[in-house]
Amino acid sequence: MKGRTTVAALSLLLVLAASCDRASDAALASPSDATPQPLPEGRTLESGTYAIELDGHQIAFDLPAGWEGFGYGVFPSYEGAGPPTGRGVSFWLVDNIYANPCRWDEGLLDPPPKPSADALADALKTQWGRDATQPTTGSLNGNTAIEMDLTVPADLDLGTCARNQGEHYFLYWPQRVGGGRYTQGPGQREHLWILDLDGARLVVDASSFPKTSPEARTELWDIATSVRVT
Repeated sequence: MKGRTTVAALSLLLVLAASCDRASDAALASPSDATPQPLPEGRTLESGTYAIELDGHQIAFDLPAGWEGFGYGVFPSYEGAGPPTGRGVSFWLVDNIYANPCRWDEGLLDPPPKPSADALADALKTQWGRDATQPTTGSLNGNTAIEMDLTVPADLDLGTCARNQGEHYFLYWPQRVGGGRYTQGPGQREHLWILDLDGARLVVDASSFPKTSPEARTELWDIATSVRVT
C-alpha cells in the first residue's frame, strides 16, 4: 500500500474532540449579504455569519450562538463533537481515502479515486468498516453535490485500531492542507455533501450520534445547509 501517513500529518487531529462550558439556545443567524467574519478558534461564539478559507475557496455559513470554531469546522461548546450527544460540521479537501480506516497506518487507497465527486462517493461507499447509503445527486445552496450517509458501527473497538502518540484512531482520510478526519466514537453518523471545486473535492460533513436530540439535529442541519462556497 502506498501513501503511509506521518505523525506530522496527524498533528491537528485532536481539535475536533475539544469542548468548552457554554450551551446554546439561540436561533440560527439569518443569512446576510454582509461580508462573513473569519472564523475564530478556541472560544464560544456569538450568532453570525462566519467563513473559513481552504485552498483558495471561501466557505461561509450561518452559526447560532454557543458554537466554537476549529481549523476545519465548528462544534457546540457545551456538548463538543463526541459521544453520546455531540455533533459538528466540518470541511475537508479530499484527494484520497484510507483503504482501511482502522489500519490507516497501512496506507491510502491504491489506485486513488478518479478526480470527481462521484468517484470519491463510490470509494467511500466501499471503504472498509462503515455502513454507507447509496450516493445520490443533490445540491447545497445552488452547488451540485453528491450526498450520502456514513455510519460507524456501534460495536467498533477503537482499541484494535492503529495508534498515533498513544491514541487509537479510526481515520477516514487525510486533509489536503494537513490533518485528517477520524471518528469521535462508535455509532457516529455523518451526512456528506461532496462538491467538485476546480479540481478539488470539498466534503461538507455533518456528524452526530444516536443520542443527539432531534432539536440538536435540526440545528446541525440548519448550519450545514447554510454553507455557501465561492
